[in-house]
Amino acid sequence: MRILILFNNSHRVDGRVCKQCLTLTQNGHRVTVIARDDGKQPTEEVICGAQVKRVIRLPRLKLPIIKQIFLSVAWIKTALAHDWDAIIATNADTLDEAAFCSIWRHKPMAYDARELWLDIASMPHHPFVKAYWYVREWLGIQRAKLVISANEERRLITKKRYPMISQDGVIENFPDSTLGTNPNYEQDRTEFRKRLGIPENRIVFVFQGSLNRFRGLENLAQAIPFIKSMDKMWFLIVGNGTYKDEFQSELKKLGIQNVTFTGRVDYLELPKYLSAGDVGLLFYPLTCLNYVYAAPNKLYEYMLNRLAVLANTVPTVKRVVEDEKCGFVTADEKPETLAALIDNACSSPENIALMRQRGYEAALAKYTWDIQAPKWLDMITHMA
Repeated sequence: MRILILFNNSHRVDGRVCKQCLTLTQNGHRVTVIARDDGKQPTEEVICGAQVKRVIRLPRLKLPIIKQIFLSVAWIKTALAHDWDAIIATNADTLDEAAFCSIWRHKPMAYDARELWLDIASMPHHPFVKAYWYVREWLGIQRAKLVISANEERRLITKKRYPMISQDGVIENFPDSTLGTNPNYEQDRTEFRKRLGIPENRIVFVFQGSLNRFRGLENLAQAIPFIKSMDKMWFLIVGNGTYKDEFQSELKKLGIQNVTFTGRVDYLELPKYLSAGDVGLLFYPLTCLNYVYAAPNKLYEYMLNRLAVLANTVPTVKRVVEDEKCGFVTADEKPETLAALIDNACSSPENIALMRQRGYEAALAKYTWDIQAPKWLDMITHMA
C-alpha cells in the first residue's frame, strides 16, 4: 500500500510521524511525507523508513493568507505528482489540501487530528478567524474516512463538534519502547552528563520540547528566583523556539549558570539527552481546551527514559503520574510553589530514584508504541 502524509512542518524531530512511518514501512508499506521546507534541511531524505520531500520556502510576506496559498498549491502539486493509495492529513492546516487530493484521485483520506485545532493557544480570539477555521475543518472532515485523536477526551470533543464523523479512533502519543531499553544505560548516562558539562551529584531537571511561550518554560523562569537549592541542581533545556533568547536573558540577569542548552535534537537521539536527567518538567497553562486535554509525548518519553515527572494538573498527565506514583503534581502554579517542589526534589534524591524506577517500569508495561502500533496499522490498512 502506498501512503502519502501531508505535514505542515519540516519533519525532522516529530516523534508521532516517525513512529507512524516506521510502523507502516516495517510492514511493507511505502510512505512518502510531504513537509514544509524551512531552508535548514535537505529537500529530500529518508527518515524512519519514509521518503520525506520538503516543498517551497515561503515568501517573506506579511499576509498569512498569501503564504497559505503558496504552500497549499505546492502541497497539492507535489501530492498529485505521486502515486498513492491513501492520504493522511496531520492537523487542520493540511486538511483542505488532503481532501482536495483525495477527491481528485478518488482515494481515501484519514485525518490525524493531533490537536483540538479550534482551541490551540495561538488561535486568535477574533470570532471571524475561529469561524474560518471551523468551516475549513468541517469541510475537510466531510471527506475523511477516518478521524484519529491523541486521547479519548479529545476524541469525544471532536466527535461532539463534528457529529458527521463516521469512523474515529484514538492513537496515543506513546514512545517507541526501543528508545528506553538501553542495556548500557548507567554507563551512557554518566558519560553523557560529562559531555554536557553537568557536574556530578546534581539533580538534573529537564525541559524538553518547543521553547515557545505557553509551553511551560515561563513557569520555570518565574520560579527560579525562589529556588534555594541551586547548588544541588542543574537545568537541561532540550529544544529550540522563539522564547529561547528571552529565557536565556532572564537566566543571565539572575546570574544562573548551572544550565545547559542543547538546541534541537533529532527524535532518535532524544533518549541520550534524557538519560542525563532526573526530573522532567511538564507544565501546560490551562488557558485553552487544547492544553487542558493535552496528550504530550514528553510525559511518556520522560517515564521511559527514567525521569520522575514534575507537572501541573493537566488531566491526562495528573492521572498517569498519580496512578504510577512517578512524580509530583501541583494545582498551585505560583512560582514559589514550583520552587518549593524543586527544592523538595533536591533534598530527597532517594525518593526521586524510586519515582524514576516506578515510571520506567510502568512505561514499559503500559505506555509504549508497541501497544499503539497494531491499532495504527489496522486503522490505516482497513481504510483503503
